[in-house]
Amino acid sequence: MSDLAAEKRLYIEVGAIPSCTGYLDALFFTQAVSNILENAIKFTRKGGVTINVEVEAAGTGRMLIILIRDTGIGISETDRKIIFEEFRQVSEGRNRNFEGTGLGLPVSVKMLHMLGGTIEVESEMDKGSSFKLTLPFPA
Repeated sequence: MSDLAAEKRLYIEVGAIPSCTGYLDALFFTQAVSNILENAIKFTRKGGVTINVEVEAAGTGRMLIILIRDTGIGISETDRKIIFEEFRQVSEGRNRNFEGTGLGLPVSVKMLHMLGGTIEVESEMDKGSSFKLTLPFPA
């Protein structure tokens, strides 16, 4: 994603990544995270994207937590209800501002759910969005 960000003169900052191993479906995991990162870059005009990764103990197992924050356009509270629906975008119709099919986030959510994970979003208009991915991460 660094080339995509560089084209828009955006930064990508990656925090410390814990040194540990675990098991996940590599295809689903990579595709889900890539879709969310691509959207973060797409909907950011200046500034950039920050990625933080943590592994936390949870009961008898562990959880992988990935936080993707952008300084993008933000998502209104009303629009947060539709961004996970297939073929839906905040900007729709012929006069939409951004290209895409409206499938990236819905597909990511389905893949994360199949991995036993969840996704949460917080956002403020004109200040950016934060997507938190939480997944079981067996050793």
